[in-house]
Amino acid sequence: MITEPHGEALYGVAFSPLARTASGHPVLATCGGPSIRVYAASPASATAPARTRLLQAYRDEDESEAYYAVGWTYNVDGRGSHWLLTGGRKGILRVVDVTARAGAAALAGHGEAINDVAVHPTDPALVATASRDESIRLWNVRSGVCVAVLAGEGGHRGDVLYVAWDTVGNRLASTGHDNSVKVWEVGGLAGAVAASHAAADAVFPAFSSRRIHRHYVDCAAFIGDLLLSKSNDERLVLWRPGTAAPAPGPDGSAGAGGCGGGGTGGGGGTGGGGGTPDHASAKDNYWALREYALAPCQLVWFMRFGVDAAAEVVAVGTIAGSVELFEVDGGGTTGRGAPPGGGGGALRHPPRQGLRQCGAAVCVFPRPLHPRGRDGHVRAVPVG
Repeated sequence: MITEPHGEALYGVAFSPLARTASGHPVLATCGGPSIRVYAASPASATAPARTRLLQAYRDEDESEAYYAVGWTYNVDGRGSHWLLTGGRKGILRVVDVTARAGAAALAGHGEAINDVAVHPTDPALVATASRDESIRLWNVRSGVCVAVLAGEGGHRGDVLYVAWDTVGNRLASTGHDNSVKVWEVGGLAGAVAASHAAADAVFPAFSSRRIHRHYVDCAAFIGDLLLSKSNDERLVLWRPGTAAPAPGPDGSAGAGGCGGGGTGGGGGTGGGGGTPDHASAKDNYWALREYALAPCQLVWFMRFGVDAAAEVVAVGTIAGSVELFEVDGGGTTGRGAPPGGGGGALRHPPRQGLRQCGAAVCVFPRPLHPRGRDGHVRAVPVG
């Protein structure tokens, strides 16, 4: 367990996919208040318990800053430095070179706080940020250029809380305080990404719906061509965007789930498609394949989930300090998902505090980590 001395809530935690210590141990970073900290994570052995060791600490000179998100990438030029990405209350995307132990860039553009950062799966220089200013921005962090702004008439109408790339980097999912999940086609921006010298705007997403959830949506992940999204309405929904129905069942009926898009009829929920769509369009309709009932989380700012690398298990934190585990299953009828292995289904962590973010891993840490939790310079804090 990590306990930090600054007393601020921790809002973000992320393992580096590439950085390792000299002993080969994985490296992770946390953010909270104006601080960013980098740790080495040593797994348990026959002679020693699992532990974390502080490697580096950074603190913004502006004490009013509060970092909400953290991520990792690397610089493909020069020495191949490992870069730490963070953003928060002041809307500045900060890039810290942890190899050189110095700030590499401070990218301004958002008009409000940054809630999340996501690195492109194949281009380490391309980073997406989600902001309270109702926009998503794509950045080339190596050149410092804003490549595109995803906002406008078809964009979010409230805080953008989360962004997630698909596995090849052609689509970007975003969730927001306006109860919507949007899917943006960014493959057509390849020219702008390659050039990275002029900003491009995307006004209309490839998909947008406010009917999947009844409350704001705080997390989403691609499961192949499907999406898994979670809302403050205490539901985790596995669904497919578009109008195509699931494969028919043995009796010729439609597969599990229902067609969303209900208008005045009030349909569009999981398991039924009642109501007349406001406008019949693949950009609005969806098929819900599976719904997982979650523990109560109303009135909590966010409770994010994590999916393991094989996209088989989902880990979700609770306000009681436990972790619920669900199998990702697109078949069967809608309803509460089964815990993996048919047993258990919850991990209890000793501190009875809300787990705001969970990660599921198979090979590094079998137990998910959890955090709780305008323009100054980032400076290194000596570590004894």
